[in-house]
Amino acid sequence: MAYNSQQREANLAKVQAFLEDIAIYSIDEETADIYGQFKAEIFAKFAPKEKKKRRKTRIQDLGISDNDLSIAAIASALRTYHSFSRQRF
Repeated sequence: MAYNSQQREANLAKVQAFLEDIAIYSIDEETADIYGQFKAEIFAKFAPKEKKKRRKTRIQDLGISDNDLSIAAIASALRTYHSFSRQRF
């Protein structure tokens, strides 16, 4: 929206200032593995048991978005990393 505003430069500066305090976490191999584990566990517990119905089921059909699952996986990976880092010192 900042790009379409009348005060584009001022609003872009505000967005940039806001983003400076936000950490951005990438999805590494560990996070991808956790994501897959979470998704498999959710399907095992909540997806239809019938194979034909299960194939057509998406994670959103179970009430969880892919973004929510990604956030949970990143948080879990970071918690694991931070716990490991604290134990080492």
